[in-house]
Amino acid sequence: MFSPSSLLKIVSRWTARIRNCVKPEHARHAYIFVTHEGAVRGYRTGEYDGIDSDQVWLQAERKFKSKYNLPPITLRQVRATGLDMVREVTGDDILAVQAAGGQQAQTTIDIYYRGAPAKRRGEEKLLKVMIAYSRWACTGGYPDVRGFPEAADVLAATPGWMCFDPFDSPIPGEIEGRACQAFGRCPACEFAFVDITSPYALARLIQLADELKAARFYLEYPRWKAAYERGLEMLLKRWIPAFKSGDLRKRASRIELGPIGRVE
Repeated sequence: MFSPSSLLKIVSRWTARIRNCVKPEHARHAYIFVTHEGAVRGYRTGEYDGIDSDQVWLQAERKFKSKYNLPPITLRQVRATGLDMVREVTGDDILAVQAAGGQQAQTTIDIYYRGAPAKRRGEEKLLKVMIAYSRWACTGGYPDVRGFPEAADVLAATPGWMCFDPFDSPIPGEIEGRACQAFGRCPACEFAFVDITSPYALARLIQLADELKAARFYLEYPRWKAAYERGLEMLLKRWIPAFKSGDLRKRASRIELGPIGRVE
């Protein structure tokens, strides 16, 4: 998918040959075209100068649909699709969407220009948070996803980690179809992985390693050895060394984290 900035660059190159001929009042328009009379202008409604550009859009739309055998497309759908792309690349930043769309009120965007993909992403995000808080209540507060970064995987059982399938955990004792509750055991799990470019992930891994070392003194040794010894070894020998950048390590050391909590 093209980003909005890439699309604007394409439009700029596409219209470069006629942009020097555009009327001054249309000079800042991204979309410009040549009228039947040979004038170069931007698209606008008749409220500005009595000349409506809608028919130009509609004629181009009909040609485009006919050429590519597409179903009917309305201008509102085109606008909503463009704003939805802005939502996707900005993490649903309503101010960025408002700036791109030019609407005065944010409610206008949500009522008229919130497309099906944006609604679906919002519902998926809400569902993940609901599942995470349901697990938080069932486990007595582990993991606590409050304050997680936007890109964090709230369904992974341990902060800083991501999971290929948290509903089919291979950890003994976990229930298929339920979000994994094996807090602290991600380092040795075959479904777990981390973003090795994330200072937050590195900070959490170091924090977990410290907690697993401490767990040797508050858990029965057979339990610690069976559940956490291999995870600590994987952290120290595989996962943490995977973060190669010295700058990233410095950034990780400056992150203030709340306590990760006891593993059991």
